[in-house]
Amino acid sequence: MPAQRSQAGLALAVGSAAAVLALVLRRASSGPPALPPLRVQLPPLPSPPPRVQTPLPAVPTPLDHDWLPARLTEFHPDTPKSAGQKKYALEGGPLDRMKQPLITVEQHRQNPQLYPYVSVAADLVLQGRKVPYGVRVYMEALPTDVLRIVDTGKNFYTDPKRGAKKVIREPGHEPFDIPTAYPGKRLHLDGKLTRYRIDWDDVLPAPRVS
Repeated sequence: MPAQRSQAGLALAVGSAAAVLALVLRRASSGPPALPPLRVQLPPLPSPPPRVQTPLPAVPTPLDHDWLPARLTEFHPDTPKSAGQKKYALEGGPLDRMKQPLITVEQHRQNPQLYPYVSVAADLVLQGRKVPYGVRVYMEALPTDVLRIVDTGKNFYTDPKRGAKKVIREPGHEPFDIPTAYPGKRLHLDGKLTRYRIDWDDVLPAPRVS
């Protein structure tokens, strides 16, 4: 009887050990328990700054405050004497104030090599400065033409000794006279309001006057 009990106890111990081993092997084969997914909440990315488009200026180099109001008129230096003495005298003749030929818009546009600029008449004191002969002036109404102030007239300055009185037909607008071919007014510049800018560093060399 004692022998049978010991054999039964041994068998029970062996069975328990086998069951424990089987459980260990099953867990080992199935791997470690899966971990829950890691959830990390990142802060939102900053939005990119808005793109600022700088508008292109109408005129590339000068500042806008350099442009001042102007009013244009036309005169015709090639007016023939057959138009009448009064008309011929009113137009002023074919020479500028330095006795150089006046150049019309049409001549300059037809042959800019032979006629490199348009002769402009204006006051000889602008923006508080004395206007040198041949200084470059830009006009928004004539953007493709080279314009230079080379002449003046009694309507552009005031000088009681010479009987001259400046005429401002449009308040706040500087008058400029643009030469065009006789009989003129085909360019429709007479009475046109625009803006002008003077390049004081661009001046013609003084011509020799005999």
